[in-house]
Amino acid sequence: MGRWYAMVTLASAPLLVGVLELVARAEGAVLVHCTAGKDRAGIAAACVLSVLGADPEDVVADYARTSVALPALRRRLGLVAVASDIAVLLDADPATMAHMLAVLDQEHGGIAEVLAEAGLTAATSARLRDRLVVPAADPTHR
Repeated sequence: MGRWYAMVTLASAPLLVGVLELVARAEGAVLVHCTAGKDRAGIAAACVLSVLGADPEDVVADYARTSVALPALRRRLGLVAVASDIAVLLDADPATMAHMLAVLDQEHGGIAEVLAEAGLTAATSARLRDRLVVPAADPTHR
């Protein structure tokens, strides 16, 4: 699954740059979603977090949080009992995101590099940081 996510990221890099540009320009909240909130939305979230400089472990942990909502989604879709060979497609296994990040890092220089090659500019990355990153409190100021 991780290799497939990497392939989706590479094939969709220009579209993912567009998502990041929209997030950077938005004046209010932005909702990025897909059916389960783990595949396309998970890849988009991994892109945002990676461009913002999040550690791979934090990107994986963010992805894994999707697991909390998946049982309710399965019930809603009538997929209460799922064969183990299909379950991998429906889970948010942290190993999937970890493998995707590793493949993109080892073979393409990382997500940020993939997105830069697809047109992500430093200006858009800076707008994302300005919009989404809360500066750490300066312990010397009160």
